[in-house]
Amino acid sequence: MENTPPIKPESKTFAKPVESERNFLSKPDVVIVAGMGPVDLQDIKASDRLFPNSAYARRNAQAAKILGARELSPQIIMSGYESNSEVHPGVSEARLQADTYARMQATFLPAELRPEAQNAAERSLVLEPEAETTFANIIRSINLLDKEHRKLFDGSIAILSSRFHTPRIAEMIKAFGLSEQASVLSSEEIMDHYGYKNINPVGFEERENKTYKNQPGGLQNLQDNPSYVLAELAKVDSNERFFQMASSIKRYYTENDVPLPECFDTLPDQYDDSFDSNILKLTLRKIPFSKHPYTGTMTGTEYKELAHLNATHTTELLNKLDPNPPTVSRQPLPQAV
Repeated sequence: MENTPPIKPESKTFAKPVESERNFLSKPDVVIVAGMGPVDLQDIKASDRLFPNSAYARRNAQAAKILGARELSPQIIMSGYESNSEVHPGVSEARLQADTYARMQATFLPAELRPEAQNAAERSLVLEPEAETTFANIIRSINLLDKEHRKLFDGSIAILSSRFHTPRIAEMIKAFGLSEQASVLSSEEIMDHYGYKNINPVGFEERENKTYKNQPGGLQNLQDNPSYVLAELAKVDSNERFFQMASSIKRYYTENDVPLPECFDTLPDQYDDSFDSNILKLTLRKIPFSKHPYTGTMTGTEYKELAHLNATHTTELLNKLDPNPPTVSRQPLPQAV
């Protein structure tokens, strides 16, 4: 027995840590355009144009087109699932946003630069047609990136949505453990930067005030109600990515003294190749989605101030990357006729 080699401890493959510092004032490697939920489409006199009734959905696609045309990101993912339109049944929101994206012309550029800008925008576009929630916009898009790169994608990610959405998306980034990799962009700030002013339809301000009034409830549910998000966590494809996100979710709620289902007790402290996420995913899929009434004190006005604060990052980014852009003062899309 004296010549028997010593038993070595089992080797473990630990998840590669994300860079501790990332310059969020540089071009994002990927922009994920978060959908606004299934939206009705407006039938424009038998036109094949897919015109969303939601001004938010239109603006997100338009802002993304500007980023693509200005080559501020090499890849733009349109994410969102089937529309509830009776006029165009079966159309995914990703396809809807892509249609708006394609039809928007780069009129803010000199005419001689528009063809190449259009080509650059088209080259950058990818569709993700299955996400049903903002959580899934992020998760399913990251699934695509992990698969495309054949490893955990570790590039920089910007999640683009309407300004009112930015506080909750910023909180999602924190909960999912993506704070050192991802940031959030506001479509309104992008449109403003390139001179698209006053593009909201008549009566939009009243609707937006109602939208802001309802937002604190969603933010609170994310912070104190795990069932608001756990079923979406089960949609992460990669074992290693799932471990990272599940571990972050566990820390997020534990640090805030929010109880989690017992299944999280089975999550190991460290990742290795023997970890099988399927059992935990199966349990998470069975947790019904729930959303409780808002019990906090934040007003819609206070939430709006928070959203504007979050959106300042977008302005800072554009001021650095494209400080003197050509601007316009017209609608980015032709009006319905």
